[in-house]
Amino acid sequence: MARSRTPHALRALAARFRDRHPGCRMDADHEGGQTWILSWRDGPSLQRVEEAAAAAAPHAQVGAHRSYSPRAWALAAIEACLQGRTGPRPGDGSALARQVEGALAQAEDPDHAGDARRAAMAEALIRACEDPAYEDRLLAPVAKEGLAWLLTPYEAATTDAPLAMGPAEHLTARYARGADEGEWTHRLRALPAPVLVQRAGADPGLDRAGRLAVLGLLEEMRALWAATEGAAIAAARDAGAPGGRASWSQIGAALGGISKQGAQDRARRREKGGAVRLR
Repeated sequence: MARSRTPHALRALAARFRDRHPGCRMDADHEGGQTWILSWRDGPSLQRVEEAAAAAAPHAQVGAHRSYSPRAWALAAIEACLQGRTGPRPGDGSALARQVEGALAQAEDPDHAGDARRAAMAEALIRACEDPAYEDRLLAPVAKEGLAWLLTPYEAATTDAPLAMGPAEHLTARYARGADEGEWTHRLRALPAPVLVQRAGADPGLDRAGRLAVLGLLEEMRALWAATEGAAIAAARDAGAPGGRASWSQIGAALGGISKQGAQDRARRREKGGAVRLR
């Protein structure tokens, strides 16, 4: 009885995985006797399939073979770089390959990107590779050059494009040196905004795009500062916080010596998202 149920159980299992993971193309192939092979691309993890197969056909010997698409390899390489898991030094291709293989083995649907930028970077990496079907050729430029080369320069009118650098990224690409350069090229870590503004102010050769990037960065800083100040004022007025609620006079003093009324007005404008005149 167990023998006769095995083909149906394993083929039904493969069909369920195909439904839950579109594109995985799982097949159940009979190798003879009680030996079967489940093969698929991307989709569910190896462990999950092995556990499901053991439960569905406990009397069969079921092997599992999982392959990965170029998109899955590209996304895993990008994530390893971003998380700093590429080895002790940039360009360590063997370390990157080990990290990618380990991450893919545990990942569910590794061909699915976490966000639009990661998806666009993966597509750009695949297009740049002469033969992305070979994972070593796909990983090589990431191990050697990192990720920054996949991005495009900042343009104020196209900041919503996934591969377009933000203001801080554009300026970091110009000013990062030494260890900071490695953090930028491989992990896309931008320099602190005050550092970038200072270096740009001392750079007489900064081009139009760079000057616009400074303005864009200052706007980002202004928006962050405004939101942070509003939250800080609310926290200071929290009666349940340690030490109790701060008075409006105390808040005005902390904000640079403005009046009690000025502090209240500033708080109201922050709540509404309006501009604030500092003095």
